[in-house]
Amino acid sequence: VVEVIEECTFGGDTALETVRLNGIKKICDAAFYNNTALVSIDLRTVLEVGYCAFENCTSLKELNLLEVVILDDGAFRNNQSVTKVVMPKVEVIGIEALSNLNVSTITLPNTVQEVRPMAFYNNKNQTSFTYQKETELVETYGINDYMMISNPVKKRSFQLSFVDLTA
Repeated sequence: VVEVIEECTFGGDTALETVRLNGIKKICDAAFYNNTALVSIDLRTVLEVGYCAFENCTSLKELNLLEVVILDDGAFRNNQSVTKVVMPKVEVIGIEALSNLNVSTITLPNTVQEVRPMAFYNNKNQTSFTYQKETELVETYGINDYMMISNPVKKRSFQLSFVDLTA
């Protein structure tokens, strides 16, 4: 049984439009890099998305990352058609993992342990982040206040570091 899509497997395929990955647990680095015709991906069993795995897949509209726990650096970078991101179980979001998208808000679930610097960099339509703890809304922060969330000790609390990115 195949559970891993290896590095660069479909990288640069400009004809691929739909991907269904039943049973796949991990997508390695640049596996679908620069698949500009890719419109739909089904990642229902994927737990980890590697470095730049879907970078420059400029036709993607939504990211339904229902089981994903780890989004490595640049995982979905430069996908300007993406307007919606759903990631209810994510724990780690890498550097620029969700940068250069077309989303207005990102909701981080209570499972988040680490959001690395520039994770949401240059999302020009993004106006806020929403952090959830348990079933309650904790707080919403403006895009220009955000830099990093890290949680090295307790899974259900956050240590927030802020920087004004407009300065």
